[in-house]
Amino acid sequence: MSETGRPISRFYRSLTTAIKKVVLLGDAGVGKSSLFARFCGEDFPRTCTTVVQLRASDIREFQVGYNNVRVSLWDTAGVERMLSLTENYYRKAVGVLLVYDVTDRETFENLESTWVPSVTLRNNKVKAFLVGNKTDLITDSADVVSEEEVQIYTRTCPLDVVGTFRVSAKTCSGVEEMFTKLAESILEDNFESESGIKLSEPSSQDGQISRQGTCTCKI
Repeated sequence: MSETGRPISRFYRSLTTAIKKVVLLGDAGVGKSSLFARFCGEDFPRTCTTVVQLRASDIREFQVGYNNVRVSLWDTAGVERMLSLTENYYRKAVGVLLVYDVTDRETFENLESTWVPSVTLRNNKVKAFLVGNKTDLITDSADVVSEEEVQIYTRTCPLDVVGTFRVSAKTCSGVEEMFTKLAESILEDNFESESGIKLSEPSSQDGQISRQGTCTCKI
């Protein structure tokens, strides 16, 4: 409600709600683009074709209690294969989703050796979330990265790790909970500091804005 007692339109609210930038990072093939598709409310991709482009981004609004937060999620879209992420990709980000494959130990180890140092060098003030994807592939014989190993790493990680998740982009298990917790954490941080970063919406050259909404979680 506005000060006059009139209800605030969704359009006006979208113009006055700050946009919080969050970036996806991790090795190629860990499922970043699949998580990005879920964020956009799209189905799990049936093909494994990697499309390389400069950037891809989308904005989604979350309601946390009586408050709203708009999250702009940025996907590397295959550029990490060339290790050519630019400063602009990290610029003004308030959070980072560090994604690894729970059945591929090397992708978890590369967070420590490659991706965390990359973030720390450029923007060490971001909130970090460790995301173990592909839980649907866990079998008795798989060499699975354990939750205990992840918790041990959070104690030595130079970034502020505020959340750890185990999800499946394919089945959507845990995905919506992860995005909700992400939005809640960003909103809490905004309350603690009134100097929150406000970003302009990405232009057609900077990314692709599809739509706001919730994950349909269809397979």
